[in-house]
Amino acid sequence: MASVVTIQNASKNGRLLDNSYTLSHLLAKKGFRVLHIDCSFETASLPTVMSELPRADVKEVRERNPELSTLFTRVTDQLDYFHFAYQLPRATETLQSMQRTIGGVTPIFLMEGLLEGVRMSYDYVLLFVDPSEPVLMENALLASDYVAMMLETASGSFYQTAHFKSLTASVNEKRERFNKHRLSTVAVIPQTVNFSTDRNDRSYPIAYEQFRDAVERMTETIKSRNMRYMLDPKSAYRYM
Repeated sequence: MASVVTIQNASKNGRLLDNSYTLSHLLAKKGFRVLHIDCSFETASLPTVMSELPRADVKEVRERNPELSTLFTRVTDQLDYFHFAYQLPRATETLQSMQRTIGGVTPIFLMEGLLEGVRMSYDYVLLFVDPSEPVLMENALLASDYVAMMLETASGSFYQTAHFKSLTASVNEKRERFNKHRLSTVAVIPQTVNFSTDRNDRSYPIAYEQFRDAVERMTETIKSRNMRYMLDPKSAYRYM
């Protein structure tokens, strides 16, 4: 069963949002079956033009007609792609409506319910979320086992530190309120260049090595925690 990971890309530089796609490719090249879900409104990393992506009504998908998996785009043998906001055009509106209706008192598990039928088909389901979309961020966290953060290390430290503190606080709050004992931060992934376009940048080799090593550490951490959780479910409490 897939480990579901919310990955927040806190970059102010639009070019670096493309690195989310690089992260998924790295995992796929290691032999993992990966589902990349873009939960932002950014389209820079799309593997195909927007007009070619199938779309469906979120209510019908919740009723499994059609199945969510029929909307996925096969990128490689190991990597599938899904654009949450574009391919389910009313999903964000539905989340906002639900939030207004229940006032944030009851957890909104829309995304978790949608993913229930596909988790067995992957090793990783990666939810890439823009921190400026709090409704999507909250729903991604409620659907996730783990959280990681991509930081633009060349930008202002105050901006990055503020987002990291905000993410950490949100993770802790979700864990306490909704009994999400396995929800924990597993990686901070540095990024300084766009790995798709900046190959001639002098800092590229070192930046890519640091990025790759951070992704490797993330997978090892998740593997270790999954193993401990299977052997001892109470071990999840140790990572709070």
